[in-house]
Amino acid sequence: MKIKVAFNKKLIGQDRAIKVSARRARRQGADTAAQPQVELRYKRLYFIKLLGLAARTPFEPKKIDYTLFYDPVMNQGGLTDCVPACEECEVDENRLIAEKYTLKDYEKQKDQIIEKNILRSYLLKRPEIRYVDTDEVYLPYWVCTYPPNVQIMVNAATGRVNI
Repeated sequence: MKIKVAFNKKLIGQDRAIKVSARRARRQGADTAAQPQVELRYKRLYFIKLLGLAARTPFEPKKIDYTLFYDPVMNQGGLTDCVPACEECEVDENRLIAEKYTLKDYEKQKDQIIEKNILRSYLLKRPEIRYVDTDEVYLPYWVCTYPPNVQIMVNAATGRVNI
């Protein structure tokens, strides 16, 4: 299956992912003395491009570009700087992280995400928000599984832990 994977020259190694995940696994009561099962997998993120038009009468409206991300695994969204650079790769379907939510779930909470991340900084006159485009990008994650079935996800690009 061909997917668009976020391109990063320096992914963290498997040994560093084990060290990072071991700290979090200890907090969750996992047996960190045993060697975890580690696998590189890919998680889909949607990047939604929006255009804000701030009215400035009698002048033309000021155009502001926004990029939101939506994580269909954790059902969370937020504001980001840009869509990461990506390249097409061939990946087995069993290496994709299963999703619990879809873009329909994003549509249900779209107004809350926009309000929380974009419109909260405007006190009086809010800009008009227009939808531009949606990009689907897969991010690489190290999935470390410790006994008894504690799973820790480490972002392979940044080294941050996701539960």
